[in-house]
Amino acid sequence: MANRIKVANAQAILGLWPQGRSYRGIARMVGVHRGTVTRYVKQETDGAKPAAPTLGSETPEPAIATLGSECTGSSNGKHPGLPVMPSLA
Repeated sequence: MANRIKVANAQAILGLWPQGRSYRGIARMVGVHRGTVTRYVKQETDGAKPAAPTLGSETPEPAIATLGSECTGSSNGKHPGLPVMPSLA
């Protein structure tokens, strides 16, 4: 399991940084490593990064068929690789 700091320490880091404190000074005050302060500040300022678009077609087909859609390339048009079952009626 990865090492985690307490929520109070993370909030202290993110509260002291906008006040213009140095990473080293924050690390001393909070009692964590300077690299930990750097990581938390960068995480906060970068935010969540969107996934990079994949190369290929502009509108890719969904990997999983949705309800009501028909699969292509199958003998019965519904499930690939399944034989057509005779009706019992």
